[in-house]
Amino acid sequence: MAESAKAQKTPQLTEKQQRFRRLAAQGTREGAVIALIALCIYLAMALVTFSPSDPGWASIGHDTSVQNYAGRTGAWIASLLMDFFGHVAFLFPVMIAGYALMLIRRRNDAIDLHWPLLAMRFGGFLLILLSATSLL
Repeated sequence: MAESAKAQKTPQLTEKQQRFRRLAAQGTREGAVIALIALCIYLAMALVTFSPSDPGWASIGHDTSVQNYAGRTGAWIASLLMDFFGHVAFLFPVMIAGYALMLIRRRNDAIDLHWPLLAMRFGGFLLILLSATSLL
């Protein structure tokens, strides 16, 4: 009885509202794809032009000139990733590009978050990252 009363209280969306929600979701997804591609390019540029002499996360010195094409921030991020993950850091732009490609391929599918599956995949990702870092 309580479920039927609850179902009656939820308003049904009109066709116009449903269309707006679909278009807003599509626009959000396209914006996320553009942002992920830009992040992928920036991170790849920062990692490829990494120099240990650049001022970064683990370097202290008086030399303030930056040779990294991504600038001071790119040198800092590249230093942080290279110090923590080593050469496995070059997989981060690849993973970001893969996620952007997945969003493009599934652009018409609804995004439903299944939290236990997400937690299990994130845990697997961390284990693979740690094992690859220790192997390399």
